Amino acid sequence: TMTYEIHITRNPEMTENGPAIALAEWIEAVTQADTCRLADGDYLVTLPENGQVFRFPNTGGDTEVLFSIDGAWRRVFRWHAGHISFVAPKDFDNEATRMRVVARALAESLQARIVGDEGEFYD
Repeated sequence: TMTYEIHITRNPEMTENGPAIALAEWIEAVTQADTCRLADGDYLVTLPENGQVFRFPNTGGDTEVLFSIDGAWRRVFRWHAGHISFVAPKDFDNEATRMRVVARALAESLQARIVGDEGEFYD
C-alpha cells in the first residue's frame, strides 16, 4: 500500500516550475514555531517484518514535531524541491488534530496551501 501524503506548497498543481518554498524560508518558519524543530541526520526506517533499514537523506529541512500526548519529538516534515511533504495521519480529516493545527500554522506563515496527493485542499 502506498502511503498518502500531504504537502505544504505554494504550487498546488505540483508543477516543476511553480512558485517554490525556499529551504531558508522553511527553516525560518520552523525556527519560529515553538512545537517544531529541525531534525539531525538522515531518517532511518526499519521494516518490522525483516529488519531491513531504509535511509532517507535529510535535505536540511527535515523537521520534528512535539506531540504533547507523550512528550515525544517525531520526525514528520520533509522539505524537498520547493515544498514540504508528510505522511497523512489517520485523523488528518479532523481540523482540530495536532498535525492539522501545526501544518496550518506553518502553511499560513509561508503564505502556502495544504494539499493532498489527489489535489484536495485542507484549510
